[in-house]
Amino acid sequence: QQQQQHRLVVVSTLHNIANVHQQAGDLSQALQVLVQAKHVLWQQQEHEEDKNDTDGQQQQQQKQNQPSNNLSWKKKKWHQSARLCTAMGHVYFQADHYKDAQEAYQDAMLLYERLIVLVEEEMDNKHRCRPRQHRHVQGQNNTDTNYQVLLQELFNVRADLNDLERAWQTRQRRQRQQEKQQQQQQPELEHYGDNDNGDHDDGNIYQVERYQVDYDIDKVKNMVATQPVTPFHDMT
Repeated sequence: QQQQQHRLVVVSTLHNIANVHQQAGDLSQALQVLVQAKHVLWQQQEHEEDKNDTDGQQQQQQKQNQPSNNLSWKKKKWHQSARLCTAMGHVYFQADHYKDAQEAYQDAMLLYERLIVLVEEEMDNKHRCRPRQHRHVQGQNNTDTNYQVLLQELFNVRADLNDLERAWQTRQRRQRQQEKQQQQQQPELEHYGDNDNGDHDDGNIYQVERYQVDYDIDKVKNMVATQPVTPFHDMT
C-alpha cells in the first residue's frame, strides 16, 4: 500500500509539472511529462500479472482477504488515468491536433464511465448491508462526495468534446473558405505572374511556427506509440 500511495503522489506531481509546461506554451514537453506519468502509474502492471500467474493460489487468497484494498487501489488508478487522458486531450487540443485530442477525451470518458459504474455498485452494496434505520442518513453523507466529483469530471470531459467538435467545424469552414478564395485568386495569379510582393508573408510565418509545433508533438506521439503500457487491458 505504501508503494501504491507513493506512485499516486509521483503521478500527481508529474501531472502538475505538465500543467506548468502547458501554461507556458511548451506543449511537447507537457505531453512528454504526461506520458511519463502514465508510465509510472501502470509500470508495474505486467510484473504484477506475471506474479499472479506464478503464485495464483496465494494471490487469490490475498485478494479474498483484502478485497476493499484492491478495489480502492483500482479506483484510484483508474481515476488518475482518466485525469491524465483528459490532460493529454487538452494539450492536443491546444496544439490543434483535433483527432488526437478526440481520442484522448474518449479514453478519459470510457474510464470515467466504468469507474462510475464501479462506485455505484459499491454504494449499492453498502446500502443493502446497512441496517434499515441508518440507510437514509448515511446514504446522504457517505461516498456521495467522491461520486459527485466523478460525475462532474465526466461532465467536463463531455463538454471538452463538444468544444472540440465546434472548433473542428470552425476549422473546416475556414479551410473551405480559404480553398474558395484560392480558386478565385488563381486566374489573377496567372495573369500577374511573379508580381507578388509578399502579401502572404504573415501566413507563411504562421505556417512555419505551426509546423514546428506539429513536429514536436509528433515526436512525442511516436514515443507514446513505443510505450508498451496501456491501461485498458486491465479493465476486463
